[in-house]
Amino acid sequence: MVDSALHQAKPRKFKHHGDSDGKLACNGLIGTPPATLDEITLQGDKGKTNFYGVSLVDGYIVPVSITPSKNINSKCNIEGCLKDVKSLCPNELQSLESVKKKEEEEAKKKEVQLKAVKADGKSAEEVKDNGAIY
Repeated sequence: MVDSALHQAKPRKFKHHGDSDGKLACNGLIGTPPATLDEITLQGDKGKTNFYGVSLVDGYIVPVSITPSKNINSKCNIEGCLKDVKSLCPNELQSLESVKKKEEEEAKKKEVQLKAVKADGKSAEEVKDNGAIY
């Protein structure tokens, strides 16, 4: 989610995929994938541990980094993913829409093959035997 405007009087509404309609809380639900998730759990009690992290489990949309301030525990590391993951991912795997589009293109290609074979006078069974249709 990209709603990390906790210190503003009025939170900004971001229009990236995966947002929660500008809300600071999503009623326990995740954003709409693909969504780079910036997770922060702040405890009210100083005796309890605060947690933070970046997750790409629901996809990737924007680079994110969390950097603790200098006066925080030395065990706290910079968390994030600043590399453009999309540039490393094959196009057909970047989103469910691209996978669906590729499947539709393959189905159309097979349909064209079948029409061409039928125009050549062969039956669908002959085509299947030759491996042209799956």
